[in-house]
Amino acid sequence: MLRDSIDTGVFFDLSPELNCVADASGRLVCVNDAWETVLGRSARECEGLMLWDPFHPDDAEAVVAAVKAVSSGGPAAVFRNRACLGDGSSRWFEWRAASPDGVHVYAVAHDISQHVAIEQLLRASQSRLRESQRVARVGHYSFDIGNNVWSASSTLKDIFGIDESYVCDLAGWLGIVHADDRDEMQRYVAEEVIGAGKPFDREYRIARIGDGAERWCHGMGNLNLDAAGKPTILFGIIQDITPRKQAELSVLETNARLERMVHGVAEAMGRVVEARDPYTQGHELGVARLGRAIALEMGLSEQDIEAIEMASLVHDIGKLAVPAEILTKPGRLSGAEFALIKEHSQTGFEILKDIDFPWPVAEIVLQHHERMDGSGYPRGLLGDEILVTARVVALADVVEAMASHRPYRPSLGLEAAIAEISKRSHLYDRDVARACNALFTSGRIEL
Repeated sequence: MLRDSIDTGVFFDLSPELNCVADASGRLVCVNDAWETVLGRSARECEGLMLWDPFHPDDAEAVVAAVKAVSSGGPAAVFRNRACLGDGSSRWFEWRAASPDGVHVYAVAHDISQHVAIEQLLRASQSRLRESQRVARVGHYSFDIGNNVWSASSTLKDIFGIDESYVCDLAGWLGIVHADDRDEMQRYVAEEVIGAGKPFDREYRIARIGDGAERWCHGMGNLNLDAAGKPTILFGIIQDITPRKQAELSVLETNARLERMVHGVAEAMGRVVEARDPYTQGHELGVARLGRAIALEMGLSEQDIEAIEMASLVHDIGKLAVPAEILTKPGRLSGAEFALIKEHSQTGFEILKDIDFPWPVAEIVLQHHERMDGSGYPRGLLGDEILVTARVVALADVVEAMASHRPYRPSLGLEAAIAEISKRSHLYDRDVARACNALFTSGRIEL
């Protein structure tokens, strides 16, 4: 046997790894017992075969090339192949081969099947991640702060519209950011992220390189710090959220359009009332303007301001049920006539209560003649029982009415109206009256 002339050493047969010796052509001269244990092939069966014969045919070419290179005096070779087992399955091995004497090729193989399986799972996972990022339009990046360079995944490059030639430094990223957002994003990164160590979490616009298309992105990232606490790497993801932002903007536009429509309808309803009483023409709009100005001066919420404005436009809608001759009567009203007038708050509530406003319009209309001392109508509410929005409308209604002409008296003027409010301060909310007086003093009241 050829193996009898080769000094393989005692560890050759004792090793659990696949050990073998082949001649310069690659023909196996001897193999150790592990071949039978691992592959199910005895030494007698293997000796005389070519080194690549027991292995998967798809891997034979790489084995042939490695053996030729080594036997020709080349350096030690490392290669992988699959061994075919007796049951039809296969296992992966990593080989190390060398020819120290220039005559024989000595090789040892380690079973790496588990390692290869993990690699394959990792590659599959990475592939699924890349695909999911592509579908979700999510790309990842890594920004080396010290060296001022960032790398990007293929999906992120596609989002930005860049290729390998693009200069990926901070200035390069800022060049992608939309011009209208650029200064703010530069400040945000420098001061809040890198400067203050906060996570990156911001929505911003970009202008894609090449086609200039405007897109919306949501960037998120965390900082890695060195031992001294200095930021070194910013790593994170960026998602193209353009479809969502377009949907959001569409909803906002729709809401704004609906709000304009509601305001238009409310103004039309107010004009219907005014058409029956030409002396109060413009009263609803005047109350709405003054009420809004007072609410702003008081620092009320946007929701309350909108409620005041909307309720002001329709606060006298209940007068549709009052005979026109009473509304336009030039003299003093009788007790019965005034009782009819007083019903307009309740009537207005009944007209508006089933309309699904986003504000308590009907309740404000019902309360706009209530007074802080309980002397108002229709329910005689006292103090905080009255909505603050209704208190604003109540005062704006009185000031506008006194400053305007009525069939039973000429205009008293704005100054007299403010003086009357101050004189009867027990009837009105102090904060509302104070805000109205501030507007008058500064010349900001518009009726």
